[in-house]
Amino acid sequence: MVSVMEIASSSPSSTLSCRNMIVLNGEEFKKNGLFTLLPLFLVFFWIKLFNPLPKIKNQTKSIYELNIISQPFQ
Repeated sequence: MVSVMEIASSSPSSTLSCRNMIVLNGEEFKKNGLFTLLPLFLVFFWIKLFNPLPKIKNQTKSIYELNIISQPFQ
C-alpha cells in the first residue's frame, strides 16, 4: 500500500517538475511552514511540561529481586 501511495504521489510531482510547473515561493513556504510547525511545537512542549498521564508505578518484584530459600530434599 505504501508503494502505491509513493507512486501516486511521485508521478504527478515528477511530471509537473519536468514541465517546469512547480513554483516554490520562499515567503509563502515560510508562512505555511510556520502555520504548520508552530502548533506542533506548542502541543509538544505543552505535553512535555504538563504531562496529562499519571506516572506508572510497578510495585511487583522481578524474579531477580525475589529471595527464595529452598530446603534440600531428604
